Amino acid sequence: MAYGALGNVQLAVQNSYGTSNVASLYSFPIISENLTHTIDQLAEQGQYQRFGESPRRKGVAKSQGNIVFEPQPRVLGLMLYLVCGSRATTFTASVATHVFNPRNTSDWDDKVAVPAVTALVDRDVSCGQCYYDLCANGLTLEIENGSLLRATVEFIGGNFAHAAKVAPVFPAEQPFAWNTFSASYNAAGIGNWRSARVSIKNQLEPIYLLGDSGTPSLIKRTGFVQVEGEGTLLFASNSLMADFLTQTERRLVWNFLSDVASPAQVTIDFPAARITAYAPAINGLGQLELPVSFVGQYSVASGNAVRYAVVNTVAQYP
Repeated sequence: MAYGALGNVQLAVQNSYGTSNVASLYSFPIISENLTHTIDQLAEQGQYQRFGESPRRKGVAKSQGNIVFEPQPRVLGLMLYLVCGSRATTFTASVATHVFNPRNTSDWDDKVAVPAVTALVDRDVSCGQCYYDLCANGLTLEIENGSLLRATVEFIGGNFAHAAKVAPVFPAEQPFAWNTFSASYNAAGIGNWRSARVSIKNQLEPIYLLGDSGTPSLIKRTGFVQVEGEGTLLFASNSLMADFLTQTERRLVWNFLSDVASPAQVTIDFPAARITAYAPAINGLGQLELPVSFVGQYSVASGNAVRYAVVNTVAQYP
């Protein structure tokens, strides 16, 4: 019988769409995963002079699912590269700063919008399950008071094969904790956060072509990149309400630090955050809270709607 505690997921960036990569895998501890490979069933419409249904034929196949984890500095950079599709790295005195911006005017290649990925899943059985030709369709980062930063990455694709299991090598790093969080709004520090959440969505879709295999021939965009966030603050003033009423866009920056023994840090920079919901309410005798929602609007000045920066000791991501 298989145990979830004995399973693992490892990821690798492919050199090209159509060819899996299990040679340069990133290992990381996961909370859960639900990667699946499905095959559509095509039922013939023709009648066979009987009440029994007509035969079924093999339809298109696809792989998809989410991986939930508490990101450590090394793997967070990988996930941001997978969802953004671009990175710029500066390396000084054994410390690397990786900047990730969503691709804005071109795709990763002719077949996929963002990097093609292989996920090798060990579910504690005799062989591994290899999901490949995946693309990261979205990434959500969220944290609450008294907790660790949690991430959910959504993959769509792709293809599937059984593969030999590979023993993981987990990084000796700590995830990001709530007590290392800081924020600024319009260049001024803003405290009293109880929770924070941000998601980026690529709006990708698998595309099938006549005469091709039953798996997606392309994974391309169907809409704009969307950046959305929300948070809850202790309600202390109406300082944010003026910007909500006028729909003024301001710069919002979130920062996290990791264990003090390393230079690990992540910065999430929204150059033009636009508050879309501002909803304080009296719902009890205790401290009032202020739920806010916002979108990361595209900024012409910075050329992005969100900018992620990760500081760690990884020389370079693929």
